[in-house]
Amino acid sequence: MFSSLIIAVLLAHLVYIEGAPVRDPSVNIQSEVQGYLQEFGYMKPNDTAPIAPGSEVVSEALKSFQQFASLPVTGQADETTLKRMSAPRCGVTDAKMSSLQRFVLGGSKWNVRNITWAVSGYTKQLSESVVDAQIAKAWKVWSDNTNLTFSKSIKGQRPTIDILFAKGAHRDGSAFDGPRKVLAHATFPRAGTVHFDDDETWVPSGKAERDGISLFIVAAHEFGHALGLDHSKVQTALMAPFYKYSPKDDIIDRDDIAGIQAMYGQPGAKSGVVNSRRDLPEDERIATTEKASAY
Repeated sequence: MFSSLIIAVLLAHLVYIEGAPVRDPSVNIQSEVQGYLQEFGYMKPNDTAPIAPGSEVVSEALKSFQQFASLPVTGQADETTLKRMSAPRCGVTDAKMSSLQRFVLGGSKWNVRNITWAVSGYTKQLSESVVDAQIAKAWKVWSDNTNLTFSKSIKGQRPTIDILFAKGAHRDGSAFDGPRKVLAHATFPRAGTVHFDDDETWVPSGKAERDGISLFIVAAHEFGHALGLDHSKVQTALMAPFYKYSPKDDIIDRDDIAGIQAMYGQPGAKSGVVNSRRDLPEDERIATTEKASAY
């Protein structure tokens, strides 16, 4: 979306071609920037009327985004900022984070120690066995670092967390936007859903970056949300919102570990959580959060 607009910045001074008036590309850029800032929480979403370029509202919103994304804080939609805005990322808002926060807890957690999962809708890009293996591998990122276990649910049993591959609108109020930008989204506890955009090109771990989006990396990030972690402003963290390719399996950061252990303790630690979702009272099994996260 933004890649073509970056090029347009360089052409913004051209207003006529062969005598015909050409729309100023900077108008499109401002519209896209404003839409991005609204979508990710830096401007009010009901500010639909165009705002003058360079206005204080836009400038302050850009500064907040730049600070969060560890960019030079200029308050301008410069090339560096536009490039970061064009990167595949999570769709949850960022603006609530302070400059001092690293990992952020989403405000809810599971009161079960053994969490089950199931894929209710597979992608056709990979075999079901490959998808399951990547999902299990992503869960292991978290089980290696906290007092939780994860297993695929028995057929016919309601899982703690349901996983789905879908395109466009898929009955959750958060339609996917096609290739790139938002890759996936998840609900915080205790809603128990993780959705992947099936318009992306999904590949298993170990593939080259040019081959597609790593299911393992995105799943591990989304599972962090499903366990109750919000985004981190630490850019090396798994829970930072921007997709980061890595050929390695060791993708978790100390910041992520601190966050998950703050919620569930260290591996093997005693806790007051119960053993399964079925041990919870009925009202505790119901989704208690409306907030969703997208990567």
